[in-house]
Amino acid sequence: MWHPDDPETNRWVFRDGLGALIDHVALHLYREAHWRETGEWLGPEAPHSPKVAA
Repeated sequence: MWHPDDPETNRWVFRDGLGALIDHVALHLYREAHWRETGEWLGPEAPHSPKVAA
């Protein structure tokens, strides 16, 4: 859910607590469901490498 280079303000860290982690997960799942239906990602995006066939 986070890019390794994201600052702490953009990702969950332990001191944020369980509630904040659940909020991050819920928001990510909502954004992914929207993306699967529309092809549009709501929010900031991390760079993705092209998929390589195995």
